[in-house]
Amino acid sequence: MLDLELRPGVGLGLFELGASLWTVLDLLRENTTRFPHVDVKFDQQQPVLSPIILHIRPHIDLLFSPRSQRLHTISARRLRQAPNNAMPTILTLRYALSLHDASETVVLSSPTTVLRRADVNKVFGPTYSGDVLSFPGVWFAFDEESSAPLPSPPSKPSSPPLAAQGHALDRNAEVKRVVICQRSKEVIDGLGEVTECAAMEGELKSVVIEPRVGVKLTFHSTLDPPPPSIWITIGQTTSQDLICDLGSPLRTFYKEDDRMTIHSAKGPQEPDDGYFYNYFQHGMDILLSGTTHKVKKIILHSNVPGSLMFQRYKRCPWEIVGSTHSGSPKAVSIGERVDKVQRILTPSTSAEPPSMVLDRTADSPSAPTLPMGVTKLLGFDGVVLEVTEVGDILTVMMF
Repeated sequence: MLDLELRPGVGLGLFELGASLWTVLDLLRENTTRFPHVDVKFDQQQPVLSPIILHIRPHIDLLFSPRSQRLHTISARRLRQAPNNAMPTILTLRYALSLHDASETVVLSSPTTVLRRADVNKVFGPTYSGDVLSFPGVWFAFDEESSAPLPSPPSKPSSPPLAAQGHALDRNAEVKRVVICQRSKEVIDGLGEVTECAAMEGELKSVVIEPRVGVKLTFHSTLDPPPPSIWITIGQTTSQDLICDLGSPLRTFYKEDDRMTIHSAKGPQEPDDGYFYNYFQHGMDILLSGTTHKVKKIILHSNVPGSLMFQRYKRCPWEIVGSTHSGSPKAVSIGERVDKVQRILTPSTSAEPPSMVLDRTADSPSAPTLPMGVTKLLGFDGVVLEVTEVGDILTVMMF
């Protein structure tokens, strides 16, 4: 049985609005007994900027924003199975009546409790009539399925659309869906981004790339003023600096693969037993020298659905700042195709950069065959981009 607490504008049970896709999927992996069936749905034609839906069968849908991959909307449906359904419902929804006493809760819906229009009004108070009962951060629908966008917060009384059908005053109408979203006075865009909230505290807000120099990291913060940005500079930042600024990495990986050295213009060199700091929670890997312990390379991951590296790293919110051919400043960010990024990295030429084919499936022969298993590496001055056949950027490597 699923026993979940409804928190309008905040979340449902262990799912919190604003949490990253990487965090939620990791949470589901840790709770396979409670959530054994999870489907990941996205637009396979435009995966890099596709909204993502996690369908947790049979009751919960989680919608993630396209650019930041953060939890935007939670929908609990099929609160009670139809009478002819052989599988009984296993969902219980609770609501805390007091912000100060979590134990003071009321059961909204359960296998033995039917949530009706009158119950919603009793617990949450009055609101405008309509196809749904809408309150700040939550709304209740009386249809089982709907492809309609999120309703805008009502600003004035209006004739309820259900009136013509004779259901507007049906106090016993059964609630079939409960939808949790952020509190907003504006119209909610179902495909928009998530407003900064507590779930983002301490996570990356932006990563500004300065080729041949390094990256500037800015974090979400509720402090006023927010903490200063952090610079990771190639050839200067040390392993100790990284631990002080970012904390210990989730994993340290010692570099043993030297296949790329065959392409080095410097020829054979003394071995440098470098090692990677893997910050999966920030979507980045950092290669450090085994002798100087200074940063040699920075790798930023886009976490594109359908790619072989999907969900190994959280999406890194990278952007590249440069100038166009005319010299005017220009910035491109995650989701832009490689042709736009190329105009920033090489504004003085339209020639194709040198490229290599990368077959990630060769290192994972047992992995499923994916359309983005084979990619290209495009080389620029101080930057290498891993791109798909259609030009989506999977990783940005700086050296």
